[in-house]
Amino acid sequence: MFARVIVFVTFFVIATSAIAAEPVRVEIIEYGTYAIEIYKIDQGSDGVMTATASKISHLETTSVIPAKRCVNFGFRFRVEGPPEGSRLTFVTHFPVEVTPPGASRAISSHSKTRVLVPGIHFQSYGLDFDWEVMPGQWTFELFDGDRKLAEKSFLLDKNMPGPLNTDGQTCSPLPTS
Repeated sequence: MFARVIVFVTFFVIATSAIAAEPVRVEIIEYGTYAIEIYKIDQGSDGVMTATASKISHLETTSVIPAKRCVNFGFRFRVEGPPEGSRLTFVTHFPVEVTPPGASRAISSHSKTRVLVPGIHFQSYGLDFDWEVMPGQWTFELFDGDRKLAEKSFLLDKNMPGPLNTDGQTCSPLPTS
């Protein structure tokens, strides 16, 4: 009986160690253009606004995006693996260095919000202002510490037709409160 307990405990410790060593994994499950409804906006010191959205609707699967105001593009992804509650970091690389209005310096990339593991999440960028409409390659990256878990690039093309701007001022429905 004592030998069985030792074998079981040894097996349990080895199995638990193997599970704990399993890395966080990311799978991109959808990408392209989206319609979103924004309910919260925060502006960072770098001049880039971060929006919290709901009612996310996938419009088209494509990596070539109209470089026009009022276009939202990005991807939906699944995060799996221990440890539960880990935080991952997004980085968005712009095609050129730009100085957003209100920013003190030019930026070429922007760190985004962190996400919890496990779960299904969404990352996008909305071209709501003229300064954001930058043709060229945009790249979204997702990291666990220094380890890159996922990358998705989009080519923004100024010759593609974009959506109609309904009110001439804003592209996305902005929060009212």
